[in-house]
Amino acid sequence: MKQWTAAKRHLPVIILSLMLFLLLPLSAGAAVKKPTITLNTSKVSLCPQAAGRNTYALKVKTSGTISGKIKYTSSNRKVATVSSKGVITGVSGGTAVITVYTPKVKAQCTVSCYNAQLNLTTASSVTLKKGSTYQIKVTTAPKTTTVTYQSSAPAVASVTSAGKITAKAPGRAAIYVRSNGITRTVSVTVPGAGPSVTTLGWNPAWEFAGYSKIHTGSVRLYRSAASNGIVVAVNAGHGTQGGESVRTLCHPDGSAKVTGGSTAAGSVYATAISSGMQFRDGTSEGTANLSLALIVRDRLLAAGYDVLMIRETADNQLDNIARTIFANQYANCHISLHYDSSSYDKGAFCIGVPSISSYINMYPVSTHWQKSNQLGTALITGLRNTGVKIYGSGNIPMDLTQTSYSKIPTIDLEVGDAASDHSSYTQSIIANGVVAGVKLYFGK
Repeated sequence: MKQWTAAKRHLPVIILSLMLFLLLPLSAGAAVKKPTITLNTSKVSLCPQAAGRNTYALKVKTSGTISGKIKYTSSNRKVATVSSKGVITGVSGGTAVITVYTPKVKAQCTVSCYNAQLNLTTASSVTLKKGSTYQIKVTTAPKTTTVTYQSSAPAVASVTSAGKITAKAPGRAAIYVRSNGITRTVSVTVPGAGPSVTTLGWNPAWEFAGYSKIHTGSVRLYRSAASNGIVVAVNAGHGTQGGESVRTLCHPDGSAKVTGGSTAAGSVYATAISSGMQFRDGTSEGTANLSLALIVRDRLLAAGYDVLMIRETADNQLDNIARTIFANQYANCHISLHYDSSSYDKGAFCIGVPSISSYINMYPVSTHWQKSNQLGTALITGLRNTGVKIYGSGNIPMDLTQTSYSKIPTIDLEVGDAASDHSSYTQSIIANGVVAGVKLYFGK
């Protein structure tokens, strides 16, 4: 009994000791699980100009209890930026430190960015006799980078994968030299019999001429040295100063538009010719349309087609009706080149003829609308086969002034939008697709 009484006196001490004994492992465990952030690398090397080598996704591992959201920051955003998900993007040459942190812990990664280089060590413009060759030479940084070569007009001047040019036929071609996202151009001229050129003016006696309000400009008809007898009207959209302040009838019979567009459905009058949109880099659509049209012209001539150039200058005083009437008089088909006003690089498409009975039965639409749609399908197929991105089915039916006054197969071709690349290299690819589509449509 005395022993139990003594034990009772020591019971609180025994219990406290037991509790401390049980808590010791927990305290030791908590000390081991100190919060940490670990990155999969401490060094990253990027080339801002090189697609596929200009970004890096950090992988982050944590241990212990991390309080707060993990954040990312760059010590020099002019060299490299980092997203909220840890994707580093090189901006320019230099060094930056990427810090991954929470309120209590951080980790760092050093980013080194080097600027790629591609320099021509031979001439950027050459004149070659038919059958002669020329070797392009370049220097690059880094030296092991891949260099590719492409001719804008292989029928005029071809180029091998090693940069050797061969002059094939009279005309002009651009050889595109590319590496690490950089493009250099070698202009090639092969002298010889070129196309004949005739300047053509307005004739008020032409059918529908009275509907045009702006027609003091002229067009140029090119006859290929190897003409197959087919004339393609190439219309660089927009490019008529003051055209937005003038109104013309949507349809020659005075009826209202049957679909929406830049002019609303139900409208009887439309803008004679709009000024177009602006690209993200500030370039006007009219400027981009013209540079593309000039490439398409040269490509068609090299392929044996004659070309009616509706516009070859920044401003040609011809409204949409006048342009269509010129095409009616001299061409076998009419292709109007545009970029859409949307801004998410959705791809190319054509504006087809809406299958609305009142519209397709209206003269002169009734004489050609099926062939217009066939032309559109052929052009989209040519673009797709050349690697151009296509939006949806590639056809959006719409009631256009051009379609409403045309007596030949006609199509409005939207080759991209305000977010699209409109460099000469990309436009060269588009031009190849247009020519492929024309060949598909005419069968030669």
